[in-house]
Amino acid sequence: MAMKSNFSFAHLDSLQRFSVSSPLRVIAHIDLDAFYAQCETVRLGLDPETPLACQQWQGLIAVNYAARKYGIKRHEDIAEAKKKCPDLVCAHVATWKQGDSEYKYHDHPDVATHKVSLDPYRHQSESIFKILYEFCDRVEYAGIDEGFLDLSKMLYYGVLETYPKLQGLIELKRENDQLSDLMPLPNLKARDLSWQGNLLPLQDEPEDREARDGDRPVDWDEVCMMHASRTIHEIRSKVLQTLKFTCSAGISTNKVLAKLCSGYEKPNKQTVLRVGAVSRFLAPLNFAKFRGLGGKLGDSISQHFNVPAEASVPFLLEISKAELVRVLGDETGSWLYDILRGRDFAEVKIARPESKSMMSAKNFRPSIHSTEEAVPWLHTFVADIASRIVEFANTATDSGGVRLPKTLVIHSRHAKQVSHSRQLPLPPCTLATLSETLLTTALTLYKHIEKEKEKSMYPMLHLSLGVSGFDSSVAKNQAIDSFLIRGSGPEKLSRQRTTTNDKESPSKKKGIAAFLGSSDRNSSEPPPDTPQSVESTFICEVCHTIVSIADVEEHHDWHYAQNLMRQMQEEDDNTNVKGQASKRKATSSGGQQKKSAKVEKGQQKLFNSG
Repeated sequence: MAMKSNFSFAHLDSLQRFSVSSPLRVIAHIDLDAFYAQCETVRLGLDPETPLACQQWQGLIAVNYAARKYGIKRHEDIAEAKKKCPDLVCAHVATWKQGDSEYKYHDHPDVATHKVSLDPYRHQSESIFKILYEFCDRVEYAGIDEGFLDLSKMLYYGVLETYPKLQGLIELKRENDQLSDLMPLPNLKARDLSWQGNLLPLQDEPEDREARDGDRPVDWDEVCMMHASRTIHEIRSKVLQTLKFTCSAGISTNKVLAKLCSGYEKPNKQTVLRVGAVSRFLAPLNFAKFRGLGGKLGDSISQHFNVPAEASVPFLLEISKAELVRVLGDETGSWLYDILRGRDFAEVKIARPESKSMMSAKNFRPSIHSTEEAVPWLHTFVADIASRIVEFANTATDSGGVRLPKTLVIHSRHAKQVSHSRQLPLPPCTLATLSETLLTTALTLYKHIEKEKEKSMYPMLHLSLGVSGFDSSVAKNQAIDSFLIRGSGPEKLSRQRTTTNDKESPSKKKGIAAFLGSSDRNSSEPPPDTPQSVESTFICEVCHTIVSIADVEEHHDWHYAQNLMRQMQEEDDNTNVKGQASKRKATSSGGQQKKSAKVEKGQQKLFNSG
């Protein structure tokens, strides 16, 4: 009688649905080795064994493994690092020069006239993730230099392709509603498996792989893990061959363990952790090594449970789940109880988190003291942000359309810990008009802040420009046709407007005017019976004036200026109203004598400030 596996057909079948509870699930974590430093090594065409550090001004933000052998660390002063390794190559990161429209690798960037750009590293990251997607259809972006891969579905089809008889059996079991039946063993011995990477020993196995590979029968979990190790090795090899980057990897049954394994042996190594090896692997680890336990939560655990900060996992295994839940709450307590035992049911999220905001900033050394010094930086910030938005639009793979920001924010910091922040809604725009819209709004807002905070504006130590509220423009683009009116004459315009209103009120199509003239609209070609020379016009949704396409931007700017002036006036009126209210309150509470009392010096300012 054939021996049965510990796993059922249902366990195998659940892999194709990326089930987080499947015991055959395999997750990998890929982590680039000293990524920023590698990017500079590749860019400069250097030998990977050349000691190199990424330089930002006079400090180091990344150090490759060749330089780490000399004891050089991040944030170290360059002069000190050079003492340890005279041959150290210090590659300064790319920078935006004040007023430039693109970043460059400048020979001698100056902190007074340049700002840092990390765009080159993001570009390389995109190239690496493209390779990951070639091999796996469920990849989670965990950072610019790391990602999780759920190999479950790939392994499901790989196992069935490698074992055709199993495919026939699972189809039969599915038809007869017998997926809960146990599968037959794969008829393999430990010595038959061909692993890639550092295979961590099981609980009672010897450290030496050759000594433990023998006649021990293996089950389907090891078959899946073995195939995953080979796939990840292939991915890492392609990244190296194609892009010249090395990366380390961890392979296990969940995200927590995979992440721990990827850092177990670096650089350019991969570690494989099977279920039977988890306890042995976790035992010597400091509990702060777990992601999320190295900060305030870790400190809280040490304090509440009287556990030393350097304690290993077994110290915490003695704490009951009930006690963890009582102190940390149900969700956190249960999560901690599980991960200390190597259990994690978090899914690998295929959707890359969309940026909710973008910011470009500069710390001024020395400080700046005038509008003339600040405005060129606003130009640079706009170029920086706009280039990123355009880049994301060009690389977007979803159908959500171009995501454009709705709000612009300026933040400045000054001497004596004074800071100012103001924001304005951005006028609707397209990618083609994005830079101009950002710059116009930024300059307008800056001048307003400067006028309002004149006495505390300078000297300025920090300035940043941010955008937020990203939204898709697809719906707006679809509505453009209803606002494009070709030909001239009030009768035709009136008929077109009536038709548009019947279909949908213009008030629901905010900001359509700004899209007119866009090259991506569906109505870029005039109707056959419309002369090519006739100028297109549109009806302004705000004032219902007929405006030519050529004058759209100017007309839109006029409305925007009017709205800005109205907003400023309302702010002034509100301040005055609050001031008057304060006066009335002070008068009524002080009785008849205080009603005629003279306001002391400084009180009027207090009243008017609300």
